[in-house]
Parts: sequence; C-alpha cells; structure tokens
Amino acid sequence: MPALDTLNFKEKLGMWTEFGINVDCSTSPTINSSLVEAFPVYKLTNHSGSNETATLAAPTKLGIPITVLFSGGANNIAVTVKDSTGATTYTDTLTAVGKYQEYISIETVNLTTGAKTYSWSHRYSTQVVGAGTTYYVDPTNGLDTNAGTSWGGAFKTMATAVATASAGDTILFRGTIAEATIAITVNNLTIRGTAPSSGSNVAAGNVWMELAAEQTELITLSGENCHFENICFRGPSTATNNTTYSLGVCVRLSGATGTQFIGCRFQGRTNAMAAIYSAAATTDDVEIIDCEFLYWNTVTYGAAIKGVSTGGYAYSDWRIINNTFRSCVTAIQFNAKSCEIRKNTFMEYGVPAAGGAVAAVMTMGIDLRSTSGAGGGANMVTDNYLGGVYSNSLYLKNADVATSDDWAGNWTKTTTATITNGYGMTLTATA
Repeated sequence: MPALDTLNFKEKLGMWTEFGINVDCSTSPTINSSLVEAFPVYKLTNHSGSNETATLAAPTKLGIPITVLFSGGANNIAVTVKDSTGATTYTDTLTAVGKYQEYISIETVNLTTGAKTYSWSHRYSTQVVGAGTTYYVDPTNGLDTNAGTSWGGAFKTMATAVATASAGDTILFRGTIAEATIAITVNNLTIRGTAPSSGSNVAAGNVWMELAAEQTELITLSGENCHFENICFRGPSTATNNTTYSLGVCVRLSGATGTQFIGCRFQGRTNAMAAIYSAAATTDDVEIIDCEFLYWNTVTYGAAIKGVSTGGYAYSDWRIINNTFRSCVTAIQFNAKSCEIRKNTFMEYGVPAAGGAVAAVMTMGIDLRSTSGAGGGANMVTDNYLGGVYSNSLYLKNADVATSDDWAGNWTKTTTATITNGYGMTLTATA
C-alpha cells in the first residue's frame, strides 16, 4: 500500500475505498496502534442515529499514519485521541458523512531520562464528497426547466443548480460556466468539474468557470464545509487596478469556514485581482491542496490567496499544501494563526498577464503578518520551494507572538547567509 505522503487527494479517495476497514461506532470501539500499522484507514459508521464515539489508542512508534473517515449514518462521531499514558489528548468531532481526520505519530524524548513517548499529531481534517443528491450542469445542452438529476436532464446554469441544492448535495458540471456572482449559501456542497463531451477542451479535459467582462466575482461563498474539485477558474477583469478587491475576484469567502479547493487551477488575466479573497468575516479551516495559481499580476497588483483583517482577526487553521504559484505578484498574504503552508512552489519569474517577456513578477511570496491588531502566530511553514531571494521583502512571518512561527526545512535557489528580519524571523537558505 502506498504511503499517504505520496498520494494526492483523488488517489486517497480510491485508497479509502480499497483499503478502508469498516468500524461500527455504536459499540464505542477502540482502534489499537498494532492494527493501524497494517490497516491505516478506518471507515466509521454511525448506526444508532445518535452521537457515537470511537477511541484512537496511543501509537507505539514514530511515523505511523492513520485516517479515520465518517462513511455513513447520521449525527456526529467523536474520535477520542489517547496518549501513551492513556489520557485523552483531544477529541475530534466528525460532523458529517465524508468528514475525515488524518494523523501521524510523533515521538517525544525526555532529555533527562532518555525515555520516549508517542502521540498523534494532526495532518489534515477536511470534508470530502457530498452524500446527498447529485445535480448536473451542462451550459451547452442543459435547460433550467429540467430536473437536473442526470446529464440528459441537466440544468443549463450553475446558479439554478446552486439554488436547487441542499446541504450534502453534489453538483457536477462540464463545459464553460460564464455566470457572474454565483452566491453559495448552502453548507456542505460539493462542486466538481468533469470532462466535457464536446468542444475545444475535450482533449485537455478542462472545465472552466470564467468571466472575461468586468464583474465583482465569479463566486461569493458564505456556506460552510463546501468542496470544489477539478475546476479551472479564470478571474473576471476590471477596468483598472482595483486595489480594494471589490472587483476582479474568482472566489470571495465570507464566513465560509471549512472550504476546500482540491486539484483546481486559478488563472488570472489583465486586471484580474485575486483568485481566493476573504475580508473580515470569520473564515477558518480552509484547505487549498494540489492547486495551481498563475497570471495573478497586473502591474504591481494581483494576488493568488489574500485575506484582509480588521480588529485583530486572524485566519486560523488554513492548510495550503502542494500548490504551485507562477507569475503571481503576491502568492499568499493574510494575518495567519495556527496555519500550515507546506510542499508549495513559489516562482519569482513569470509572464505578465497581458503578455510580454519573462520577468521577475513576484514581489511577495508569503506574508503572514497582522495588518490591523494582533491575534496571529503559531504557523508552520516547511518543505516549500521559495523562489527569488530568500529575504525579508519576500517572506514574512507573523510576529504577534514573538518567534511563535516555525519556518524550517524550506528550499531556495541561493545559499546566502542567514537573514533576520524586523519581525524576529531568522531565515537560513538551504542548498
């Protein structure tokens, strides 16, 4: 069985289907570490209809992965995580079918006695495919008067599908969706692109949500635990540089806790301002995994992932993992707390969105600082390729709590001396 670190999101779904062990949580079972080494994926089912529990016993060695997935039933499943003394370290509640947690075992060494203890550490927690009704959108052949429950009877517009869907439903679409400001307020909605049946994008298998004209955004999202997968987004343009980001945004998040973007492409154009943008309202636990961001540059503006904070609000528990940032003026910029930025590639040079010669495009790679008030810190930034000069001007930690950020194990193209910036972060280049 392949290691979890070698798999992307889609491969993990297949792995769960093939290797997952079914667990009936009505008996309050305990998953022992000896079983985890042989069977690292457990599909938990709630059979009674009331809240049920499962216990994850402490690991006995370093580096053991485990996934627990809520695969069926109603209400919640609480996963109680134990340490080597048998004490409860924390409890994770899986609130919907498709919700899962990934853990990895870590080792703690007592420097006085040399004794080793083992415990579980979080890797991911996320929402996967919806478990309700599946609706279909085909902008070429569909009709909004259809039932929308098959390709033969597909809706024509995404707006109709979103208005029809309820929590836990899935929307599949093909072709190009060219609609402005699709408002998504429903929780736990999955939207997935599928290969088109005809047209110029068949060979590439591309499915697009795009707007060429000046518009506020493609999607405004306030629903929680929504999942977007296999979609090529292309941002709307603006007449001029819109530095307040009131125009030219692909996806605008507002209180959209638990949002997921998996295997998506976000492509800018001239005067497109931001791929993923959030302002003020609480938006935590966002996951952006296996995505590509490119051409988010318009002179000195353009951002791949940007959050604006007021009153000291910090975006917490975002996981930005295994993404590529190309030709972006700003890659990641928001006041961050307890966030994980790992296995990403940040490229300094790129091509302007309006065309032209290759140039140094990126002026901000990662900026996790507070812009208004305190509240951030305790972020982990590791195993990334950080393009450009590994310097204070491109990579900035959050310093609301001095030295609370962990930046280590990142790769750069230079071996310059250690740099310490004004926010207390020490950067050491790695060959």
